[in-house]
Amino acid sequence: MLPHSILLHVRFPNFRWLRTCRVDVLCLLMLTFAAESAGAQQVDDLPLLNRQTAHPHNPVRVQSGPVINRVAVKTIAPIDLCVTTANVTYVADPGARCVFRIDGESNVSLAISDLNGIRQLDTDADGNLYVLTSESAESAIHLCSTSGAQMTLYRFPFSSVCFLRTTIGEFIVGSHSQLHIIAPDNTQSTVSLPHPPIDLAKNAGGGIRILLQNGVIASTSGHGDLDSPFRAIRGSQRIVFMPDGTMATLVSSTDTPDGRPGLYAVGAAATADKDYRPVMWLPQGTAAVGFDRLGNLTLANPELRAITRVTSRFRVPCPHCSESMELILDPEFNPAAESASF
Repeated sequence: MLPHSILLHVRFPNFRWLRTCRVDVLCLLMLTFAAESAGAQQVDDLPLLNRQTAHPHNPVRVQSGPVINRVAVKTIAPIDLCVTTANVTYVADPGARCVFRIDGESNVSLAISDLNGIRQLDTDADGNLYVLTSESAESAIHLCSTSGAQMTLYRFPFSSVCFLRTTIGEFIVGSHSQLHIIAPDNTQSTVSLPHPPIDLAKNAGGGIRILLQNGVIASTSGHGDLDSPFRAIRGSQRIVFMPDGTMATLVSSTDTPDGRPGLYAVGAAATADKDYRPVMWLPQGTAAVGFDRLGNLTLANPELRAITRVTSRFRVPCPHCSESMELILDPEFNPAAESASF
């Protein structure tokens, strides 16, 4: 025979005034049975605690510096990198005669190996990798497709310093004081430049920008017309398009007005070196940078023999509905002035 009641002793150590609670289990069971037989709501139908049925998914900012980590890859001289829309990073290492492939989880593999004279990398919208090699008086463009197939696309009887693949499938190769343009139908043409090129880059709209040795940043339509509306700070080596679409140049040495390497905003044609605005400081010796689709930075530094990721933007599940939302680590964020609540 069951007793009329069972006494349970439940302790609440956080409340000095409430140490022990006596619970009549038999009464609780009877009340529960009565509620169920009366057609009470099932537990699964009740809303979760603090769940909001309609709520925004605005970015959430946290006052914190970025997460900085060095990728566990044994590089010798990483001189270039590019990041695909699938968050895959390719790293050009002529010292190791290979191109490393690093996925979003920092798993490392070889995309191309046993390749001499690696200079630059580029990718297309489908994720195919293109590699420019140049040795003495000849150069070549190599393809590594997303399926892993490799082949040499073009060979040239001259040395090259830079290249890119355009959004319409052209290849543009910079050499001496010329641009060599290879159309999708393999027809070739040249564009004369007033000064030797240092780097080529394309913006989000497919526009081509050319960094010349005199510091001028020219643009071309690919039909021989050149426009020179911008100028880069002295010592610029690469053109970089920031996540917001603005253009900057990379300076890896300390020979700047601020005495620090970094990314500098471009200026008008008559801008003096002291007036260039630094966008971001970088470690000395940084040779290339790239941004993933969230805007996180990856750096290649041959002096440090390192590939470094600087992560300040994450995608996290919303605590109310598990939909993806953005979390931003911002050291300048003032939570007292502005707060984001779940």
